Amino acid sequence: LTVPVRHQFGESINQVQIRNPSFASSHEGILRSQYPHTPMLSAVTELLHGYSGLSLSELNTIAIRWLAMQLGLERPMIRSSELTSTGSGSLRLAQLVTQVGGTIYLSGRGGEGYQDPLVFREHSVCVQPLDYIARPYGRGALSYRTGLSSIDALVHSGREAGSLIA
Repeated sequence: LTVPVRHQFGESINQVQIRNPSFASSHEGILRSQYPHTPMLSAVTELLHGYSGLSLSELNTIAIRWLAMQLGLERPMIRSSELTSTGSGSLRLAQLVTQVGGTIYLSGRGGEGYQDPLVFREHSVCVQPLDYIARPYGRGALSYRTGLSSIDALVHSGREAGSLIA
């Protein structure tokens, strides 16, 4: 699912505005057709509505906090825009990690192809690629497929989906 936005090249995510708030109706239709009769479908579709005038960053923050709460994974969140960073790419990531007192940057496996390990070492930050095995969960009559979103696990398993991640 994507959110239609209004932006100009070079804008940061907190400057990008949602172009058409009616995207929620079409997304709700997609979710209802893909996930009929699942425990958390109504809660997920309710999340989609009421975001007129928000930036993409604000919508992302609301959605991430809501999802974390549903999964029992609530943690403090700090937006990168609340911190100062003079760099881009690996330098920016290393600076952000150190500004919040961190020494480890958790990275997806894809990051190995473009992150510069030397920059992280220069900032005393250890890059730790996430290596996990997805745990299967019930999907009703549908067969289990790895690599689906946390929303898929949530609508099928309810709040117990959080135990699949821990």
